[in-house]
Amino acid sequence: MVYEYDNHSDAYVLSDTRCHILASFRDMLPLLATPQQYVGFLSHLFMWFDDLQARALLCEVMVALSRCVEELEPIVQLINDMNAFNPSRISEYDFDKRYVFAVRNIH
Repeated sequence: MVYEYDNHSDAYVLSDTRCHILASFRDMLPLLATPQQYVGFLSHLFMWFDDLQARALLCEVMVALSRCVEELEPIVQLINDMNAFNPSRISEYDFDKRYVFAVRNIH
């Protein structure tokens, strides 16, 4: 796919590239000798990724990571709850799931 350079397509190309990198990393996780070394780096990406597709893929990467590092499973469930989007309104956060359920599990 070729993109013309203009100010409007830059964000899309960046998001598209991020998603390809995350999907590749997700698929390679089972092959890594020490996948736990990437927990901090991947967690930090939640601060930088604000688009729905990239955050959803980042959640998928964290789920794949929790399959390799079992002690992450409850944390990854919480991460997924905190990043939930409303299925009927794709660009809206699902505040019920994000805050009510997730905060209840924190306490």
